[in-house]
Amino acid sequence: HRKAAGIFLMVFKDRVLFLADCTAQIDPSAEDLVEIAAATAELYHSLMKKEPRVAFLSFSNFGSNAHPDAKKVKKAVQIAKQKYPNMECEGEMQADVAVNKRILDKLFSFNELKGPTDILVFPNLASANISYKLLAQLSDADAIGPVLVPLTGSANIIQRTATISEIVNMCNLTALLSIVDEFKRERGMKNG
Repeated sequence: HRKAAGIFLMVFKDRVLFLADCTAQIDPSAEDLVEIAAATAELYHSLMKKEPRVAFLSFSNFGSNAHPDAKKVKKAVQIAKQKYPNMECEGEMQADVAVNKRILDKLFSFNELKGPTDILVFPNLASANISYKLLAQLSDADAIGPVLVPLTGSANIIQRTATISEIVNMCNLTALLSIVDEFKRERGMKNG
């Protein structure tokens, strides 16, 4: 049984990043991080129509620190690779390494990501919430969210500080997700 998570889509000029979990789970376990990643990957696939590349974030890179927080993220990556062998994921890694494929390949050539990261899975709510708010305020990126996963149906949350543009974006995204859900239900009935 999956717990709810809040995903933010950060829309930059040259890429879209999905940030998870920015609103729900304060201190998720390694197992929770895996389920957050899987639910976010499902959302990504539904919207972008391609398989995502997932980075599990930490202050550590691939075991460079033995702190329990870093070990939790490392464990999550191990579980994810076993439980979801088709999900392209890697970590634990620092944010700069995760968002810059050139740095990732130069410093950690053994990594299994075949392209730039699409999904950033944060180790806890504090880091995720702070990060999306900083990106929204200090960059030209549009922050769309939070999109609640893995809830069925199309219900999302509008932030108190949302601009008119952000409200319109959330309404459009919620409508799109509703259409995707309906299509999946109809296809399931025909195949069932």
